[in-house]
Amino acid sequence: MSFSILDCTLRDGGYYTNWDFKPHVVDAYFSAIKRLPVQYVEVGYRSPPKKGYLGQYFYLNNNTLQSCKKKIRSDQELAIMLNYKDINEKNIHILMSDLKDIVSLIRFACPPDQISKCVEYCKIIKSFGVKTAINIMYLSDYINTLETFEPLIDTHNIVDYISLVDSYGSVFPEQVENIFRSITSFLKQPVGFHGHDNLSLAFANSLAAIRGGAKIIDSTILGMGRGAGNLKTELIGVYHNSVNSSINEYCEISQCLNVFKELKLEHQWGDNLAYMISGCENLPQAKVMDWLGTNRYEVQSIVEALIVDDKIKKYDESSYTILKDLSLDSCNAVIIGGGNSVNEFSESIRQFITITKTPVIYSSMKYLNLFKDLNVHQFVCLSGQEINKFDIYELNDSGQLNALNFVCLPPPRFNGSVPNFGRIYQVNSSVNSDLKLNKLGEILDVSPLHMALEVAKNININKLYLVGFDGYANATPVQQGYAKDVQNAINNAISIDSKWCKSIVALTPTLYEINQQSIFQFLQVNVNEKF
Repeated sequence: MSFSILDCTLRDGGYYTNWDFKPHVVDAYFSAIKRLPVQYVEVGYRSPPKKGYLGQYFYLNNNTLQSCKKKIRSDQELAIMLNYKDINEKNIHILMSDLKDIVSLIRFACPPDQISKCVEYCKIIKSFGVKTAINIMYLSDYINTLETFEPLIDTHNIVDYISLVDSYGSVFPEQVENIFRSITSFLKQPVGFHGHDNLSLAFANSLAAIRGGAKIIDSTILGMGRGAGNLKTELIGVYHNSVNSSINEYCEISQCLNVFKELKLEHQWGDNLAYMISGCENLPQAKVMDWLGTNRYEVQSIVEALIVDDKIKKYDESSYTILKDLSLDSCNAVIIGGGNSVNEFSESIRQFITITKTPVIYSSMKYLNLFKDLNVHQFVCLSGQEINKFDIYELNDSGQLNALNFVCLPPPRFNGSVPNFGRIYQVNSSVNSDLKLNKLGEILDVSPLHMALEVAKNININKLYLVGFDGYANATPVQQGYAKDVQNAINNAISIDSKWCKSIVALTPTLYEINQQSIFQFLQVNVNEKF
């Protein structure tokens, strides 16, 4: 049973770390890779410039590649990946210009309907003296369609090997073995397999691929990769050595796994109910992962919204009183976010609200318990399924709860998204249409601060004080997503209505690009003075 292993930890794991890895992680990784039966070491991407920050292993330069090459065995080969959607005939020459004699293999991530064009790119790469491969994504979509592979017939002199990618983690061993037996009967180049572990079948599917004729198997250390993760390199490596009667060197591998266990605790890749269901339902795990990352929706709601089956979709279609023109004691308001500074400055925030009689808008329910007893107008934004966090915060004073104003988005909504107590309003959909919004299935999705700003506009607030919008130093990719939501909400509000340019002010420390003042400057003056 002869097959090779391609490890793509730094490339696939970069989706969690933004393609930055600390030196001790890199050192532990290469120390283990040298001792594992890995033939190809795929260390990341080369890419034309893209918006936003992406790290060292996304924009691999010559120095980084030279360093990686020195850390692998002489019989191992360095590989990188290009994203088909980012490549054209001009930039491919630029990206390839200094790779000869450093990189042995370049792989394309390619959708099945673009194989012919990808073969043309492979011709260009071959002219640089580098081997090529095409990773054909979305295996479950074409597993019964051999016509998909017609553009690859007799291309073995151009495309050195192809790999079938179980993008959704939704195929089963029998299917895998059958498709490999079929395509290896007419394709002349070796065929590989990249499995995802949504259904805990990455190892079983890889063995099925090998039985069907696969020659190269993709894997990552501890299965690190998007969503449910991949086949574990340490597992397929130990198996490889077992069937080939080779000796395993466990010490360095064990040390590397300890390092990556810390990363896994931080980034939480691996199977969970959402990824299992997405695998069974043939759903893109990237979408499930993105929606889970918003921390606004429950797993079941995400999966049901993404499934294209109207029979299971039963939404709340109720309409509520439009929130507008309420009689308030102040034309200012405080928006309370979820940052730690709310706890840190809670007494000062209470004093500020009490002195100024400023209405309170909660962008989330995290700190509702700290201020719900204050005798001011209070509005609770129900972004996503925020109401389901009620039990977490032990909000058990029915009198105080019934005095709260809960604000939801227009229908449809997930059932149970609106409470059966308090006063219920909905923001005007025409106001929401000013913003760039997402949808989870049919459900309108608005970030918490977007929602709070809509409430402020609906009740004619002229000045907003923000507390608890701290920002993130050394943010994880998920935290970067949260931060982007906040900054976008602020920027959108200012771009839509110029009055907000000087009228949105942070009163507690923040890393966001926003006007800042200190909450303490308001507390040092006479309590009767108006702000």
